[in-house]
Amino acid sequence: MSRPTFPQNAILAAVALLVAGCEQSRAPDPPLNTSRISAKIVPASSTGPISAGGVDIPLNLPQPGIYGDVTDDKASGTRIGFEVEIHRGPAQTVDFTSCEGECIDVNHAEYRIEGNALRVAYPEARVDGFGQTLPPVMHNFRLARSGDDVEIQAAWVPGGSTILKRLNERFGLRLAEDYQRKALVAQK
Repeated sequence: MSRPTFPQNAILAAVALLVAGCEQSRAPDPPLNTSRISAKIVPASSTGPISAGGVDIPLNLPQPGIYGDVTDDKASGTRIGFEVEIHRGPAQTVDFTSCEGECIDVNHAEYRIEGNALRVAYPEARVDGFGQTLPPVMHNFRLARSGDDVEIQAAWVPGGSTILKRLNERFGLRLAEDYQRKALVAQK
């Protein structure tokens, strides 16, 4: 086998550019993505999927992240709203909490992709005050992309749907985790 050779003129031209101090200009590096799953940044006009953690994510689906509308009334100490964190990877899951006065439970459930939305159907086990098991409550909701935010559609949402804003960090979920941690300490 013969070894491939480059035209001598091309090599001389490349050396001349290097000697002259010319180098290819390049755009600055994008900021690091510190989320659990890194995703290639794609312009909003793009129609192809992006890749995160080895899984293709269609651009019309809600993107991994935290979304919520939990409000905190410091005067009364009550909280109301819903918060969800979408995880993407081999196991497609969400963490969510529904706050009604307090944020007390963090639920973890799998979702399935339905068209351009994520569908969550999660049976929450319940126990009454006497320790008797009650029929589970079915959490059934749909998450659809709405710009950078997420629209949640569910029978229990006033008006049938509402927009959950993209959040930088957990709020309602953190409150629910703190509540659960305190409950565990109190039981010991």
